[in-house]
Amino acid sequence: MNKLLPILLLVLAACGTPEAVRIGVVAPLTGPAASYGEPSALALQVGADIINERGGILGRPVELVLQDGECNPAKAVTAAKHLIEVEGLSVLLAGSCSSESLAIAPVANDNKVLQVATITSADSYSDAGKYSFRVFPTSAFYIGKQAQLALQDGITSIVIIYEQKAYPQSVFTAFKNGFEAQGGMVVQEHAFPSEETDFRSYLLKAKESGAQAILFSAQGTSSAVNFLKHFHELNLQDRFKLIGNNVVVAKKVFDESQGLNAFVTAVDAYADRSTPQAQELLSRYAAKYGQEPQTNFGYVAASYDRLFLVAEAMEACGTTDTDCMSSHLSAVKGYRGVYGSLSFDDKGDVTSSIAIHHLDAEGNHVWQPIV
Repeated sequence: MNKLLPILLLVLAACGTPEAVRIGVVAPLTGPAASYGEPSALALQVGADIINERGGILGRPVELVLQDGECNPAKAVTAAKHLIEVEGLSVLLAGSCSSESLAIAPVANDNKVLQVATITSADSYSDAGKYSFRVFPTSAFYIGKQAQLALQDGITSIVIIYEQKAYPQSVFTAFKNGFEAQGGMVVQEHAFPSEETDFRSYLLKAKESGAQAILFSAQGTSSAVNFLKHFHELNLQDRFKLIGNNVVVAKKVFDESQGLNAFVTAVDAYADRSTPQAQELLSRYAAKYGQEPQTNFGYVAASYDRLFLVAEAMEACGTTDTDCMSSHLSAVKGYRGVYGSLSFDDKGDVTSSIAIHHLDAEGNHVWQPIV
C-alpha cells in the first residue's frame, strides 16, 4: 500500500464533524495509477484545510470522505455506490483517471449526484451526463495538438502501441484521427493488456514497419518503465523518434528507468508553479506531507481547483442542490485557479492550459506552453 495513504485516511477521519459539508472523493490510491492519483487526492485535503480556515462552505466545515477506485471500473463503481448509498453524499470529486470517471458517471447521473472528475481525458466522457464535469482537457484537444506537432517535426509515419484501458485508448484514437486527417500514416497499431510486462514482440514488429516514430500510451508508470527498458535493450533509440503520453514523461518513470525517458516528448496538462496561488499550494502541501507532489503539478493543480469550484457553486446556490450546482458550473467562464483559466462548455468539458513536456538528462521538467 502507498505509504501516504494511511496518513491521508487518518487526516480525513479526524477532520469531520456532524454538521460538516461532506464531499466524496474517488481516486486511485493503490495500483499503477496511484503515482498521480494519490498526490491529486492529497491536494484536495490541502484545499479543504484552506477552505475551513476561511470559514468553510456555507458557514460549515468541509469534510472529505475518501474511497480508493484503483483506476478500476468495477472498484470505482463500488466506491461511488458506497459514498452515495451508504454515506448519503450528493457531491463526488471522482475519479482521477478515465476508467474510474467513466464507470462512475452512470451511477452519479442516475442518482442526480454531482461528479467532478480530474485527470480524465477520454473523449467519451463528454457524453457522461448533465451532472458530470471534468477539470482536464479532452484527448481530442491536447492529443490532437500532439499529432499536429509530430507532423510539423517531419514525422509522417508512426507505430502506436497502447494499453487496453480507457485513457490510453483515447490517446490512440485522438492521435490517429488527428495524424491521419493531416496526411500522416499510422502503419501499425498494437494494443496490449494491462498485465503485459514484455514489449519486445511489439517493438520487433515495429522495427520492420519502416515507420519514423513510435507513440507509446500507457495507464501506469510500470508499463512505461518496462517499455523503455525493452526499447533501449533492442537499441531502437537511434531508429525511432519516441513520443509518449503523459505517463511516459513522469518523473517516477525517470527515476525507475535510470533516465531512459529523458527527452521523450509529450503534450500534457500545464500549471504555472510561479503564481501566488501555486506557491501557496506547493508550500502547504510540502508542510503537510513532507514533500512536494511527486507527479505533474498540473494534475495536482486541476484536482485542487475542482474543490474550490464546487465550494463556489455551493455558496452561489446557497445549498448543496445538485441541479443548481450543475447549472452554476456549466456557466463558469474564465475561472482563475492554480491550473490557470478554466471554462466549462455545455458538455461539462473544460478548456485549460497545455504544454509540450519532457524531462532533461538530469530529470528536470521542461515545459513549452501551447495554450
